[in-house]
Amino acid sequence: MRKKTKRRLALFIGGAVVAASAYALITRTRGGEQKPTETAAIVADAEKIPTSTAPASDPPKNAKAPAQTTAAKTPPPEKPADKTAVKPAIAAPARESEPIPGGGEEAIKPPAVVEKAAAAGAAAKVLVEDVSAEGVQAAWDKAMRLLQAGNRIEARRPLTTVYRFGSADQRIAAREKLDEINKKLVFTPIETEGATIDTVKKGDNLTFIARRNGVTISSIRRVNGMKDDTVRVGQQLKIIPGQPSLEVDKTNFTLTLYLDGIYVKEYGVGLGKEGKTPVVECEIETMQENPDWYAGGQVIKFGEPGHEIGTRWMGFKNKPGLTGFGIHGTDKPETIGTESSQGCVRLRNEDVEELFDFVRRGTQVRIYEGKPLPRRPDFDVPQPAATEEKPPVEEGKPAPQ
Repeated sequence: MRKKTKRRLALFIGGAVVAASAYALITRTRGGEQKPTETAAIVADAEKIPTSTAPASDPPKNAKAPAQTTAAKTPPPEKPADKTAVKPAIAAPARESEPIPGGGEEAIKPPAVVEKAAAAGAAAKVLVEDVSAEGVQAAWDKAMRLLQAGNRIEARRPLTTVYRFGSADQRIAAREKLDEINKKLVFTPIETEGATIDTVKKGDNLTFIARRNGVTISSIRRVNGMKDDTVRVGQQLKIIPGQPSLEVDKTNFTLTLYLDGIYVKEYGVGLGKEGKTPVVECEIETMQENPDWYAGGQVIKFGEPGHEIGTRWMGFKNKPGLTGFGIHGTDKPETIGTESSQGCVRLRNEDVEELFDFVRRGTQVRIYEGKPLPRRPDFDVPQPAATEEKPPVEEGKPAPQ
């Protein structure tokens, strides 16, 4: 009897639940169209509002908390890191105790420097820079911190910025520090900081070593103080890598050598009479040691009387308005720092030989007119007496070898 009563009671309760569910379904349906529940409506509204621009709206007062996490607002995406922000290697105040000479003056702003550096077979890479007075001071401060920390290699880049864009005093101060650094790091075999050390292997010669390091044979000889091309197995050679580029400042009669855009050395030059040296961007196409010379329709052999282009020739690639120009040496050092040629850029023989060792075919050259600087001390060479033989009035390109 009790079992039958329990069964009937269970059936009654189950039927009531079914009836209640059916009634709820009917009340939510109007005209055959089912309306979304309050939770579903909140989710739909949230999808329409961008989470990064609109705040989440409050749900209705009678709405229940959703049971599933799908109703939660999607967090905004993380902001990508600012790749342009670079932390200084050494924390320091904005200004060092040693101010940059001439720091109170307005920095010189020459035309934007265009530096083209291209490896063999690769497209030229153009780098345009223009640095303000504040940028120059920041570069000097950074260089001083690096030098105080003993990092001469990294200090050269900010010093190069000061050399290019600073005032007259600033540029001279940067040049002096760079010359002091590079005298040890580039032009002697003793210190190897920042250099590549190549150990000679069996079967090696200077040609193989130069090719695998992307440098010239003559630069290896120059840096390591070698008298000839002889190498021995196990010998360690100092290599100074980098793509060379040249800048000629007509106003100040200087030529500057860079490797990968970093200052290496500045040389005094002589330029064309009456401004004949053009303002131009070009590249080195031909290179000759002890070149012969075309002059007045004649070929003057190297070493013969009247030969006027010194011990090296680096010819520019010809293009409209630029034919027969180049960089060469001279036996008349008194003409350096003056307008003395027919348009070519001339250096002392010892300087052009050193420069020649680092330059290669395809090296980019930029000739421009900069802001005036104090004359280099080595320009103050006594002029030749009036009775001495004057240089010939015509200057041409070297004869083909």
